[in-house]
Amino acid sequence: MVPSVVLAEYLAGFDDAKRRETQLSILRKRFYIPAFNTPSAALAAELAKHPDVPGVIEEVGRVKVKADIQIIATAIIHSAEAIITDNIDEFQRLAAGRIKIRPVPEVHVQLRIEPDQTS
Repeated sequence: MVPSVVLAEYLAGFDDAKRRETQLSILRKRFYIPAFNTPSAALAAELAKHPDVPGVIEEVGRVKVKADIQIIATAIIHSAEAIITDNIDEFQRLAAGRIKIRPVPEVHVQLRIEPDQTS
């Protein structure tokens, strides 16, 4: 599972529209990409109001929910078993015990995601 908020962050790293589209196509084939939907938004608002969670930013009288809270809420609503991240401390604080947070496993050789050559 790759929440749509994570997908947006990832795709924003590509300046070239064609490369973005290629990556999107590859990821759509290989992962379930759940939307940040109404139940996710409601849960994100709940998580943002937790007293120990510094996950919101006041912005001219409005509260802006951080992308990390949106990711956590989407994962919970779509029944993810855990969130894998290199930002363990922040995600544990923001998740407030609602979902397991695990570190990114060490990878000795990172494989590139390429279009399937057989199709």
